[in-house]
Amino acid sequence: MAVELLINFLVGLVSFLSPCVLPLVPAYISYMGGRMTYSVSAQVDIVAEAGGTAKLRRTTAMRLSTFIHGLAFVAGFTFVFVALTVLATAFIQQIGSTRAVEGIIGRVGGMLIIFLGFHFMGAFQPLFKWLRKQETVIKNPIFSLVMALFFSVLIVWGFTGAIIPFGDDRIPLWTIAISGVLLAILWTFFVAGGGFTTPARFWNKAMNTIEVTLYADTRRQVAAAGTSGLGGSALLGVVFAAGWSPCIGPTLGAAMTLAAQQDNIGTAAILITAYSLGLGIPFLITALMLDSAQGILRRLNKHMHTIKLVSGAVLVLIGVLVASGQLQQLSARLSSNLGGFAYTFDECAFAVQQGEIGGDQFNRCIAGEDYNGLVEEHRARNQTAPTPMPEATPEASAPSGVLSANISSIRDTARQLPDVGLAVGQIAPNFTATTTTGDSLSLNDLRGKTVLLNFWFTSCEPCQKEMPAFQNAYVNHSDSFTVLAINRSESAETVSAFGAELSLTFPLVLDPDGRLQAQFNIIGYPTTYLINPDGVIIAYHLGPLSDADIAQLIHTATS
Repeated sequence: MAVELLINFLVGLVSFLSPCVLPLVPAYISYMGGRMTYSVSAQVDIVAEAGGTAKLRRTTAMRLSTFIHGLAFVAGFTFVFVALTVLATAFIQQIGSTRAVEGIIGRVGGMLIIFLGFHFMGAFQPLFKWLRKQETVIKNPIFSLVMALFFSVLIVWGFTGAIIPFGDDRIPLWTIAISGVLLAILWTFFVAGGGFTTPARFWNKAMNTIEVTLYADTRRQVAAAGTSGLGGSALLGVVFAAGWSPCIGPTLGAAMTLAAQQDNIGTAAILITAYSLGLGIPFLITALMLDSAQGILRRLNKHMHTIKLVSGAVLVLIGVLVASGQLQQLSARLSSNLGGFAYTFDECAFAVQQGEIGGDQFNRCIAGEDYNGLVEEHRARNQTAPTPMPEATPEASAPSGVLSANISSIRDTARQLPDVGLAVGQIAPNFTATTTTGDSLSLNDLRGKTVLLNFWFTSCEPCQKEMPAFQNAYVNHSDSFTVLAINRSESAETVSAFGAELSLTFPLVLDPDGRLQAQFNIIGYPTTYLINPDGVIIAYHLGPLSDADIAQLIHTATS
């Protein structure tokens, strides 16, 4: 366990530079930078109000506070990694798709980030001042009605992803129920509070409450000391991680698959936590670097208003990206050679962990030496070892992280499970979709063949890595095996161009609205289901697959 923990920690450390993680960085810097700017501005204001007699202090406590805010942020995204993994096959799958849960966190959290952005910009006080002058506006019950409808739309969209959710069977009923309860609370608040009978008193009271909460002197002094808002930092970590669609590397994929298997979930949670802690160190270093910028911000005090406007505007932009589900687009824009190195490090560390290559070959692996050659070299070296290796069993020879079983145990499991579902031993749910060539196909039409069902998107580097292996298996076993690669919400042109670049001939399936991602409860990319000729799921895997992994899966399907 100690070796696995160390490897996961180091992989998380390097993964900070990967295209799968970089989308978190600008969001994090925007939040921490905005919070730091607001704190320094509050300090300067307090000194001015004291007639300059107070001294600004850069104490160890303030540095510690900034560091703790970074820890809270890291704890937030660690919670997402662990919770969405460990609970995926327990609580969340009972209430609906993990995609639905992530969608709610992203939309509602994105709106929260937008709110914080406007707060950092100082936009609310001028707005409230203007509204108080417009007495004819806030005295009119129609203004209350418009605002109540506006907040109602935000609630419904935030929890269901639609303005009018009824009649769409893709929206889980529990999300509609939650939004209904919140709507009832909202309208009760407006009615009971006098929003329609005494609207002027209602809105003045509401604005006063918000101002006291956000701008009272006591709150500003706390903000100046940097000791408040830890819950907000943790929540922002949750929001950013859930709004970012992670592509899963080999090591993290193995741990997540272990959790999904519901065998030794505690071990999987520990491994993922080690990965997250490694990933968190660069974020903590960034927080300390931002803390050192306080002196610069004080010297730029005459431009503080502009700085607050810019930092708040950036945070609003990030909030819009999170709420709209477009944060992952930053992944493609921020991809670089460093990202490729991080993935290579992950892959090579995983190979050492699984015994496919020796520890002395690790440096050669990350330097780009032929991976298959290193594996063969390691196998040849082990064959000459004086102590013979124990005979492999089907279970022991299965690729790590792949949920597989022999046919008899799958049949035994199927007798105890519903006919259709997503667990190993259940019949995969049918669907009909369109390919990039415009053809329509359904999963049931492929009965009689082993189907490798893969979920991916073009800017996911682990997804890119496994595509040649899929193509080789598709060509070499075309009589009994096929691949269906279901793309995540990208255009037909983008997917077709990707397929042409890699000379892929297996079907590339479009899922523009994410319906199939939700139907198969996808929590990370790439995700693969292996379905036997009878339509029964016989394996499930998170993370990329190699040629050897696919060969083992095909062998499992025919055993």
